[in-house]
Amino acid sequence: MADRATLHLSKLDDFSEFAATRGYVREETRGDYEILRLRRGKEAPLLYYRRGGDHASIPQTQKKNPAEGLVRAYLNAKGKR
Repeated sequence: MADRATLHLSKLDDFSEFAATRGYVREETRGDYEILRLRRGKEAPLLYYRRGGDHASIPQTQKKNPAEGLVRAYLNAKGKR
């Protein structure tokens, strides 16, 4: 099954700007593998990690994280589904 919460590394800044229109704020990353951290209000942060190669994804422990829906909305808005 495809990982639908995967983003190409070249799209992270554009995705971050898209997330900002939905109320997310970009935060400073922590650790070596974390490459994007977004938070909305007091919700748990959306974390993206380097996945190897040219992609980033959410950690497996964040399965209930709204990141997948946010990525899907981003891809639909960009017309790249």
